[in-house]
Amino acid sequence: MEREGAPRGGIISGHNYGRNRLPEVKKAVDEIFGDDFFLGRDEAWLHIK
Repeated sequence: MEREGAPRGGIISGHNYGRNRLPEVKKAVDEIFGDDFFLGRDEAWLHIK
């Protein structure tokens, strides 16, 4: 996933952030967005570009 893929004002979101059996999700979100994303309920995350 590339950060440039969403238009300005667009939202990129996903789920399973922090799920122990899927550590790749947390790793990818952290690498791509750093701390520029929001965590919601049930391991959901989103970034507003």
